Amino acid sequence: MTARIASLLPSATELCFALGIGDRLVGVSHECEAPGVPVLTRSFVDARATSAEIDAQVRARVDAAQPMFLLDEDALEAAAPDLILTQDSCAVCAIPTRDVAGVVRDRLGADVPIVSLAPRALDDVFASFVEVARAAGVEARGRALVDGMRAGLDRIRAQSSAWAPKRVAFVEWLDPPMLAGHWTCELIRAAGGEAVGGHPAAPTRPTDWASVHALAPEIAIVCPCGFTVSQTRRELAVVREALGEIPIAVIDGNAFFHRPGPRLVHSAELAMIAIGGLERDVLANEMLVFPSSWPLG
Repeated sequence: MTARIASLLPSATELCFALGIGDRLVGVSHECEAPGVPVLTRSFVDARATSAEIDAQVRARVDAAQPMFLLDEDALEAAAPDLILTQDSCAVCAIPTRDVAGVVRDRLGADVPIVSLAPRALDDVFASFVEVARAAGVEARGRALVDGMRAGLDRIRAQSSAWAPKRVAFVEWLDPPMLAGHWTCELIRAAGGEAVGGHPAAPTRPTDWASVHALAPEIAIVCPCGFTVSQTRRELAVVREALGEIPIAVIDGNAFFHRPGPRLVHSAELAMIAIGGLERDVLANEMLVFPSSWPLG
């Protein structure tokens, strides 16, 4: 059974805790929530900047063929993991496998397994849960987690079937605007919506606000990747100006939707609350809803 795990992406860290093996973590990424566990990476991009500034930083590093993240090789060697979890879904969101493999070989030896996750659709996400659980020696827990999440999504689908699907502009980035990609389109569908302009099971790509407006959405869910609610709210005026008086729901994009981990069912539930106009207690740090009759404040 794997005793020492290094998780270099937040969703995998959350998965370890959901599987009951969070106590085996000996290293995590700078974006993971695992107090007391050594941090093994840092980012060259300022995540506190505006969406336009972050986009410019990312483009500059891509153009210069520079990495987005730095892996602390000494800290990794000191952690001495016997399983490493990384990803190949998005080179901007977390350190990719190509930046990890050589360091692992040189510092830890070729026999340390690396599980690289690259899900695109929900079924891929669930398969990755089982893959990680199997590598950690707890496969049965992984399958039980998947069964529970599928049941949760079924309950959400049953509740959202009470209304006709609504046209949803799910905004994954603000400047430039990007619409739903990967597994998010499926989550919006489960929540009783149609992710207009989305890219099911594929990466999102830049568009412009005129094109988003032309899709005639009935509601906008604004959930920029990596942004908290308060960070998103600072740039929300551009959405109102572009889309007019349609309802806007702001969801924490650092916690929900973008991490392919155990919180995806709760992500779909938040979307259902927004799309269906349901009255439900929601923590202010998870979601704020702005009906068309409300000022932004």
